[in-house]
Amino acid sequence: MTRGKSIIGVLVLSALAVGVVGAASASASVSGMTAVACQEVAVNAGPFLTSECSTSVTGEGDFDTVAVPKDTKVVSTGENPKLEATVALAKVIVTCELATGTGKVTNTTVGEEMKGHGTEAVITYSGCHVRRVSTPGETCKISNGGTITTNKLTTTTLANHEVSVQPETGEVFAEFEILNEGTECKIPKSTVKVTGTIIGIANTEKHNHLTFEPATNGTKLKANGGTATYTGTEVGYMDEGPGEPHGAPVGLTTAAEFSPPPTGGLRSVTCQPVDGGSGTGDFATDHCETPSVEKGDFETAPLPNGANVLSTGENPRFSGTIALTKVIVECQKSNSTGSVSNVTVGEELRVHRKETELHYTGCYARRNIISPEKEKCKVEDVATASTGTILTQPLTSTSGIEHKVVVKPEAETEIAKFEVLNEAFPERECKLPKATVTITGEVTGIANTEKHAHLTFETATNGSALKMNGGAANYTATEVSYVDEEGLHGNTVGMTTVS
Repeated sequence: MTRGKSIIGVLVLSALAVGVVGAASASASVSGMTAVACQEVAVNAGPFLTSECSTSVTGEGDFDTVAVPKDTKVVSTGENPKLEATVALAKVIVTCELATGTGKVTNTTVGEEMKGHGTEAVITYSGCHVRRVSTPGETCKISNGGTITTNKLTTTTLANHEVSVQPETGEVFAEFEILNEGTECKIPKSTVKVTGTIIGIANTEKHNHLTFEPATNGTKLKANGGTATYTGTEVGYMDEGPGEPHGAPVGLTTAAEFSPPPTGGLRSVTCQPVDGGSGTGDFATDHCETPSVEKGDFETAPLPNGANVLSTGENPRFSGTIALTKVIVECQKSNSTGSVSNVTVGEELRVHRKETELHYTGCYARRNIISPEKEKCKVEDVATASTGTILTQPLTSTSGIEHKVVVKPEAETEIAKFEVLNEAFPERECKLPKATVTITGEVTGIANTEKHAHLTFETATNGSALKMNGGAANYTATEVSYVDEEGLHGNTVGMTTVS
């Protein structure tokens, strides 16, 4: 967000970017402009090197422009926009310190042409003042404490990468007063009414940049009925919600250049209160687990890429063979942290988690034919020499078909290494020999798309790649994930199918 002095023009600057950098339909049209987001894809599968999708390469990038969903919420920021107009027979410039915009967009098809159509775009400008073009030292105050808010605006993409913007109803963008107060202010008290239509140009190399220049403004922008000109560049992003940093860059590209939106797979989501107030959501509880209801207070929303999450589990356990004996290693709890992103692979969206280290506590081993009431052998993590603890290497997980999630080490290492100590817990026995246990390979879990935050591991769905000391092994657990708010549980985080 731009906090330096931003000279704003027709008071629609951010609305233009907000209005046109939004959602796309499920398939590409043969011409026109399509709203896209810059997203991470499979390694070396994208045409862009950076998360801004502005540096093009061939087959070596990790990012691509992907059509965004219908009614995507977007925000925009601008640097150095400028309006020049005539007020009270004097040519003036309107200047503000901050401009913030929000809105929605849906791509529509007209014949064989794709058009980005923006609605509900509203801009609030603060720290505004006015001066005459010929008097740089002049500063005249503006009503409402220097704050200007536009009416709702609408935008549409046109030919030649053009984007038009105008009020949703009526003809007034915004209205404000010059107060004839301030430093060397000689402009008389005046009401300024900005009306008409303005044209911007979408930058299809820097996809989230929208540029306005007097030469391409058109002739329909007016201030108090007289001609006005506008100069500025706007940058668009996904709206991640109130108080959150902006999300992935969002912009426009020609319809033939974008990747169609994913038609399958899983999407990482979080459960949050609805924006529209109580009674407008799909779920009754803040876990988004209750079956859909008509008037719930909560809904699932896409999780920002790179979001930090933490997960907890109760009574996880490994089973396998140690020294020719079938054993079970049980723990009381598991905790982990990591970062989650949605990545596109072909036509599927996949949830990718990395930098995950699982910390198991309250752990012990026993023969699988002996109950824990009778046998409990102490275990010790090899790396930390901590009794009752098992710490994994950094792990990565990726969702696949049939709601499956595959977990494996990030590097070519073991998942975990610990020792069975041949030492019994108080009032228990231990008949297992002292042994070092190495867990390797990978394990498959199942994402619960009804209880969105639950990831379940069961013997029947583990797959055959998990090993204990080279022999077959199984893992049983249910993990529940949350947004990591400085080590505290935030909103629940899970997965849902892409529709």
